[in-house]
Amino acid sequence: MKSKIVLLSLVLMIISGCAMPPGQDEIAGLQVVKFGEAVPESGDYILFFPAGQDISTDVAIEGDIFQQPAQHVLTVKLKRDIYSYKEWMSYDKQNWLYGRDELGLKLDIKIPGYYYPKSGHVKINLFKKNNKL
Repeated sequence: MKSKIVLLSLVLMIISGCAMPPGQDEIAGLQVVKFGEAVPESGDYILFFPAGQDISTDVAIEGDIFQQPAQHVLTVKLKRDIYSYKEWMSYDKQNWLYGRDELGLKLDIKIPGYYYPKSGHVKINLFKKNNKL
């Protein structure tokens, strides 16, 4: 009976995607790399996004139908520090949260055309799902 419970527990872990946060022993020795700096070629690392630091994203509209393509770099800044390790995130490098449970993403792209005869837009909304920020 005990072996059936252990087997059932293992199956449930596999089905749930083994969403166990990294342990302190797993990440204690990892290098913390500030966003924008070179990441180590060998092994894992923790990526650090400091509050108030520029985070840039290149946005471009291009293709062979355009006489004049466009490109612009957009810059945002975080309200608070965020550490990132694979699919996990942390605000203090101690308590790790599953990124998909913590943050949501909405993407809205409108391209001018017959069904949208206005200026196009690209909107990216990245938000905290539990709104404790």
